[in-house]
Amino acid sequence: MKEIESFSINPGTGMIDVIGNSGYTFNYAIADLVDNCISAMAKEILICFDLSKEDPFIFIKDDGKGMSLEKMKEASIIGFKDINEYRDEYDLGRYSTGLKSATKSFCDCIIMSSKEENGRVNSIKIDYKYIVDFKEWKAFILSDYTPPEKIDDQGTIICCKGVSFLKQGFDRSIIFDKIDDLERSLSHIFGKYLLENTIKIKILVKGSKETEVKGRNPFSLVENKTTKLIYDETKVYCNSEIRIKAYILPVFDNLNKIDQDYIVGKGLIEQSGFYLYRNNRLIKEGGWLGLEELKLDDKSKYARIEVNIKNDLDKKFKINFSKNQLDIPEELKPLFLEVAKKARKESRNNYNYKKHPEFRRTPKKESVNIWKISKGTDGTVLSINVEHPLIKELTKTIPIQTVKTLVKVVAKSLPIAMIQTQETTTVAYTDNEIKDLLNKTYNGMREEGLSLKDIKRKVFRLEPFKDKINILVEYFDQIGEEG
Repeated sequence: MKEIESFSINPGTGMIDVIGNSGYTFNYAIADLVDNCISAMAKEILICFDLSKEDPFIFIKDDGKGMSLEKMKEASIIGFKDINEYRDEYDLGRYSTGLKSATKSFCDCIIMSSKEENGRVNSIKIDYKYIVDFKEWKAFILSDYTPPEKIDDQGTIICCKGVSFLKQGFDRSIIFDKIDDLERSLSHIFGKYLLENTIKIKILVKGSKETEVKGRNPFSLVENKTTKLIYDETKVYCNSEIRIKAYILPVFDNLNKIDQDYIVGKGLIEQSGFYLYRNNRLIKEGGWLGLEELKLDDKSKYARIEVNIKNDLDKKFKINFSKNQLDIPEELKPLFLEVAKKARKESRNNYNYKKHPEFRRTPKKESVNIWKISKGTDGTVLSINVEHPLIKELTKTIPIQTVKTLVKVVAKSLPIAMIQTQETTTVAYTDNEIKDLLNKTYNGMREEGLSLKDIKRKVFRLEPFKDKINILVEYFDQIGEEG
């Protein structure tokens, strides 16, 4: 193969429009800018909307470590840092394009002002309209620019001008709705940081009172603390740890108004499923990741699964540069599916308890077992409980003395030595056998004059039905429809 000529394949300036239309919403764009603040070790971040002037604008200010002029020049270049280059464990960046792609998605021009500790303030303008119109990849160092707010010891301000939704004739009520939505979104995305007081994020509309964003925990409520943790394991994948937790939220109808509003968030059903965090920053919120056609449904709405990964798994999870999409590696799908099925099953139980409150155990209601355990002079004694409703129903045509003699013979003939010395087990009931026994028990209790509610309460405590909640629900749903 002979090379006869070379030529430049530098991207055209139209690329700036491509990256600005790469799946960002306004909320995700602002979140990307907040990522940069956190990577710069900021403790306080201010997002300010100045709507008072003829040319309204937005700026994001942080008190992070700031940048030198040389670092600012680097930050102005798309992809200045190789994506394979090592990132600090707490660095939320990866592609070196977030500043440009995020801001281009909603404004025409940015001015970046930054100051290192004991340094001076430098400012650089990146005018996206200039790049497209003059077809030049250029940014401009400014000498006489005054940032919209003073930078104290150190920090950075990104001023965004020509904001698409702040152009002439904008509706202030719509803008305030947009700001409220931004606040909710940031409370979700940076919930872990905010709840741990690692950072503070404030939103200010010039002329109004500033609002501090409160972190949201999707796995716990404000007042009711009965969320169940049903899975908590750390797995090693590609020499990196992945921690997975599965939670079951309390039943909605049992909550007060405060917790009902909190649990709903963007929708109780819509927010069930997986929450994937990268370095404590939320990437994926809710949904079942397309695993084996698992769908959002009412019975699974109490299940939420927390997955925590580090940034060294970015490529494996194919996290995009707007940090709102990912793919689960094929080799991890069986694990994720296993946890999902476990959580969905527990959520269905929660749903069933809500539909059939009689199927809720309380400490006072002990199970009614077929075998009774008592203490004798020679140790523990096992005997058959002839008062068990199922035993009574199955033996109702037999004289009681005959029944007592029969169960005594069976109990006294138990091969205790074999049970103790060998791996002995019983043959499990099939679902059809359980349903048949349940039907017999139900009919017997109805003949005794018990109400449906009392029957459900009694049956739920009985062996062998007490651990068959789904069969009980299916059976009594059918009884209800027929009744």
